[in-house]
Amino acid sequence: MTRPTATLPSSSPAGDAGFDAGEVIENLLQRGFRQSGSGEHVLLERDGLRIVVPARGRFLPGPVAGLIEGALAPQLGDAWLTDRGPASRPRFGTRVVAGERTLHLLETLVVREGPEDPWCAFLVDDFSVIGFGAEREDALGDLKMAAAAFLELDSTDLILLTPSVV
Repeated sequence: MTRPTATLPSSSPAGDAGFDAGEVIENLLQRGFRQSGSGEHVLLERDGLRIVVPARGRFLPGPVAGLIEGALAPQLGDAWLTDRGPASRPRFGTRVVAGERTLHLLETLVVREGPEDPWCAFLVDDFSVIGFGAEREDALGDLKMAAAAFLELDSTDLILLTPSVV
């Protein structure tokens, strides 16, 4: 009797070189995931997302790393793993260089259920970053402070973009 075999794609978004599992774990920890357990596999969780990856010190071939990257791409972006640049902050919004400053443009959504309810403002990229206020502008101000804390940036470097409602 022969064993069934599974084949992985010959090329993957993570490249053929592969990754040390520790790189994947560090990348996810820097993006706000919490690590649970140890041993041969590690559970990482954030905002209801759960993923199990091999423990530090293990090698992940490119196609396997590509599967992990693809599984989290809807939440973390297409190249969250393969872009080997710093991952100290989630990649939200658009970065704009203005002279010596880098400004971060963040799309927001501002809503309230009824005329007596508080306004709620959210980042479009992550609804877990929330601001509240009695007035629309208060909710946006609160969101700006929350986003600055979440992204570890100065609030003066953030510009919140809200859609016009017609």
